[in-house]
Amino acid sequence: MDDKTIALMLQSLALDSEAATQPDVVDALRHMPVYFRALLAAVALAAADRPVNSVTVATSAGYSRGTAYRNNKPLIDLIVEHAGQLADGLLQRTRDHRSILELSARIKERDEALTRCRDRLKQAERDRDIAIGYARDLHQQLIPEYNAIVSEKDRKVRHLRSTAPPDETPTD
Repeated sequence: MDDKTIALMLQSLALDSEAATQPDVVDALRHMPVYFRALLAAVALAAADRPVNSVTVATSAGYSRGTAYRNNKPLIDLIVEHAGQLADGLLQRTRDHRSILELSARIKERDEALTRCRDRLKQAERDRDIAIGYARDLHQQLIPEYNAIVSEKDRKVRHLRSTAPPDETPTD
């Protein structure tokens, strides 16, 4: 793609807008490479705080998700993945509020942190269950020994009984 092709596309759009018709951008972009249309669509979607994924980019850019996508898949996937950062970088100086891209990044970080916490919790629960099982097994193994010690002490210890106090009546 060269400057001449881009100039022709822009002239086509300008003529459509001068004719008081809604310019059909997709038709004007038809002769452009798919990856260029995908880049424009992805950046436009990201700048408009719309979701950027392969389906929305294909719909916006007007190319087929079949052959056109399959032939350019690595590049289109890379564009979809990084279009938000590109649009955010281009608009950062003029934006005075948080974009959906920043919020999405924060949500993604939060989700990853929650996933790590859940994994640590599951591991702690597994460790706790192992410790409880070990304690239960040890208890079961020690019950006979404990009972033997208690019965041996019972045999050695003489249990004292209380007796009634002696009769305190005087005998005269």
